[in-house]
Amino acid sequence: MNGRFYIYRLIALSTVILFMGSCAQENESRTFYSTGELHIQASLINSVADGKSVTYFKNGNKKSEAHYKLGVLDGVAVSYFESGKNRSRAEYKAGMLDGSSITWDSNGVVLNKADFEDGRLVRE
Repeated sequence: MNGRFYIYRLIALSTVILFMGSCAQENESRTFYSTGELHIQASLINSVADGKSVTYFKNGNKKSEAHYKLGVLDGVAVSYFESGKNRSRAEYKAGMLDGSSITWDSNGVVLNKADFEDGRLVRE
């Protein structure tokens, strides 16, 4: 009897998890500067960043673009100078640097290049 109760409890727990998952609220959030220009545009699930998040300078150029999974960086993150030129680019996996990372100065000159694996520096 104890074994049956345990199996029933697992089945009930699975049902609750599936039900909770189907209630997730997906939406896109936008915030604006006080002067009306778009500042942040982000995909959210239950108010947590999930998907692409983009920030903008007041002039409308991108300031940064990053990808998240449940609030944690996961994918490519890029930042820009106000002129629109690249400032940095890094790859993340589950919140840790994982892949190539590069930083430029405002003239496009490479300042730093590195490769990471699971958050550890493997080549500079």
